[in-house]
Amino acid sequence: MKLEDSLRESRVAIVPDGHDLPAAIETAESHGAPCAPCAPCAPCAPDGSDGSGDLLSKLLGCQSKLLHHITNKSSSAATFTPIFGIAQDRLATMACGAEVKSLRSSVVHHLAHQDIPKTIALHGQRCPVKDRRSIGALCVADGHPVFVPDLRADAGPIGDELNELLATHGIAAVWGVPILDTARIPIGALTFYFDTPRAASDADRRLVTFLADLASHAVVHRQSRAAKKVADERFAVLADNIPGVVYQRIVTPDGQIRYSYISDSAEDLFGVPAEEILADPNALFDCHGEGYREGFRDRLLKASRELTIWDVEATIVARDGKRKFTHAIARPLEQPDGTVVWNGVILDTTRAKEAEMRAAAAEAQTRQAIVESLNQGIVLFDSDGHLVIANTKLKSYFPQLADVLEPGTRVEDVLEAERGLGLVPEDALVGDPSDEEPNFRAQERRLPDGTWLLMQENHVASGETVVLYTDISELKKREAALATSNRELQDFASIASHDLQEPLRKIEAFGDRLKSRCGEELGEQGTLYLDRMQGAAGRMRALINDLLSYSRVTTKGRPFEACDLNKVVNEVLSDLEFRIEETGATIELAELPTIEADATQVRQLAQNLIGNAMKFSRDGTAPVVRIESTVREDGARPVCELRFADNGIGFEMQYADRIFNIFQRLHGQEEFKGTGIGLATCRKIADRHGGSIRAESVVGEGSTFIVTLPMRQVAETKETH
Repeated sequence: MKLEDSLRESRVAIVPDGHDLPAAIETAESHGAPCAPCAPCAPCAPDGSDGSGDLLSKLLGCQSKLLHHITNKSSSAATFTPIFGIAQDRLATMACGAEVKSLRSSVVHHLAHQDIPKTIALHGQRCPVKDRRSIGALCVADGHPVFVPDLRADAGPIGDELNELLATHGIAAVWGVPILDTARIPIGALTFYFDTPRAASDADRRLVTFLADLASHAVVHRQSRAAKKVADERFAVLADNIPGVVYQRIVTPDGQIRYSYISDSAEDLFGVPAEEILADPNALFDCHGEGYREGFRDRLLKASRELTIWDVEATIVARDGKRKFTHAIARPLEQPDGTVVWNGVILDTTRAKEAEMRAAAAEAQTRQAIVESLNQGIVLFDSDGHLVIANTKLKSYFPQLADVLEPGTRVEDVLEAERGLGLVPEDALVGDPSDEEPNFRAQERRLPDGTWLLMQENHVASGETVVLYTDISELKKREAALATSNRELQDFASIASHDLQEPLRKIEAFGDRLKSRCGEELGEQGTLYLDRMQGAAGRMRALINDLLSYSRVTTKGRPFEACDLNKVVNEVLSDLEFRIEETGATIELAELPTIEADATQVRQLAQNLIGNAMKFSRDGTAPVVRIESTVREDGARPVCELRFADNGIGFEMQYADRIFNIFQRLHGQEEFKGTGIGLATCRKIADRHGGSIRAESVVGEGSTFIVTLPMRQVAETKETH
């Protein structure tokens, strides 16, 4: 702030050409104040009185010396000497002081003083503002000047205790002017003490206010230095305790790179002293590998242009030869001249990285152990298509590929080697994607040595690909045997349909003729034999028909489609209407769902179970059959659970599995007629649908047959059947 502006703000009349005297000068001369020398201020006039420009020269000199002391960080006593000199020279003060409030609290203390008695200085030293124990505290507390021209006449706001203390030291008048900060808030006060009563004129008030304005520059600057020192000390403590290196890096518009600050911990991390890095940044860059250094400059300049966060992980080799891992994070700040200042930290991540590497190694070992323990071949490719692991089992399937199935090999190279050896079709990788699982493919492959492998390829969310090889040679043998068995069963069905039934028809036909034409001649014994022969032929026909029905479950099965169980069961009840009336049976039918199934076979299953319920009834008790269903979740698929409950004779639960085997009967022909194939056919139908059947029973109370069928058939089941 210019002196003229300060004086104008203090209402001291200074004109631009300097010919008119300030009112403060006029006032000082009218009081005849002595000229106390305060070199190097402007000298007095030769006649010993102040010249017209003497006060202006002294004020300019005071301001100049004050700025000089501030710039050179002089002591508080030296800084305030020019101000105290002006006060003593122009106001004839007995003593002067500069009191300030602490930055950290409301305590007031003397920053500097001149000729103030020790007991007065100590009276208010380090006391809170609210205690008002000093002139400075009064000014800060009230926020306005304190002018007491005659303490003996009226102490004003000073109070008796302080007044008595001042009187003891011969002080008759006291002035105090607040020192304001840049926000015009009181942060201290200039105090002036007189040994004779002294009233302040308007010019006096303007002069001391101007001096207080000058003092504010010294106080604010001192507080700023103190705050900066505290901040620097705090920063130094933080920088020294951060587990890494704190730095400030400068990048100039012409591409120059240097460090303006780097913490001493740089030597711990890099083995390079901080001062060496400040002198030459290459001392730090040399700790990085060549690959990192080559692109470092371009990356840093690009980040400086774009002002993006610097977030880089790097491996270094310290001067002692130890390899370490670092993580640098810095934020850019562009300066008006285009320079970019990077404030950041380099963290030592060696322990964390080494722990991560150990964990990864342990994971790899564990994975290797798990993979090697599998009874299947397995190969894993990463998201970039490079082989990560292939177990020994896989290499035993493909010994010709042992050199190819190594980590790092591209999937294309593996396939090319397989094709070259004739191990894979030219038009297939592994197989075709499944409709339900687009990331899954499967294919069966027969190797030159006759081994059959099921290859299952799965693409996981992380981008990796896992291919599993399962030896299904034994399964293929069983499949071939089953196919042979099915062909034989079909042959049997053909024979049963024609060749076996033809002799039975002749036996039954000739038996009927013999009975009708020669019945009287056969006599009672002959007729009995004939009846037994025809009964045996009938049972043989029923057995052949049941066997034919059993074989056709798999050989003549129809495609699965929407099947309304209500319709199917009602058709069965319609077919069994005569037997229902004959036995007096009651059928209780609940609402049933619609499922995907072979309607003909489900009808056959329902007819067998309802027919058995009426057949195995208790004497004297009309059959009651309850048919109901429940839809529930079985794992990941919904299923329909059908329950056929009756009040019949029941059976021992030890036979619960046996009754579903073919030709297994718990009762003789004399008790209940049958072939022992009906429940076996029911199980076969349930198996074909991917379901199950079981029974629960209590002797003398009845039985419940529970059939579980999927609500929807999976693609594999549909295709298989």
